[in-house]
Amino acid sequence: MDRWLLRNPSASERETVDEFERLIEEARARGALVSNHLSNTARDISWPVGSHQQLDAIEARINELGASVLREPHAASGRHWHVDW
Repeated sequence: MDRWLLRNPSASERETVDEFERLIEEARARGALVSNHLSNTARDISWPVGSHQQLDAIEARINELGASVLREPHAASGRHWHVDW
């Protein structure tokens, strides 16, 4: 993206966004993980205080509903699940 910006110093905001989206889509098509939120189907959900068993049961139910769950207990923004539908 840096090279593109240097070659296109007078690009409009729309042109810049379009190029950035193109680069992200190209990277994802190659299998690169760019962000866990780019699909717009992922959400972070804070989890309640509960035992490990309770958290496991909640995650199992989320999985039954068709989502994948990643437990993020040490996130800077507070403990949460990363849920992708």
